[in-house]
Amino acid sequence: MTTTLTIEEATARLPELIEGLVSGDELVIAKDQQVIAKIISEVPRQAARAKPGFGKDSIVYIAPDFDAPIQFS
Repeated sequence: MTTTLTIEEATARLPELIEGLVSGDELVIAKDQQVIAKIISEVPRQAARAKPGFGKDSIVYIAPDFDAPIQFS
């Protein structure tokens, strides 16, 4: 998605605008109807964190020697 703003609008809201970008979005800043800057997001949005207890009962087997020291031959 491309959003075009005047330099005054961008100045007032820049942190908010940058945080709202998702991968591939463009933010175009214009002055006197001339493009002066483009910000293109390349950072993927972080996935939501799993809630505590999400993996409960997901491990069904742990080897008896799981915490034994590693032995190299």
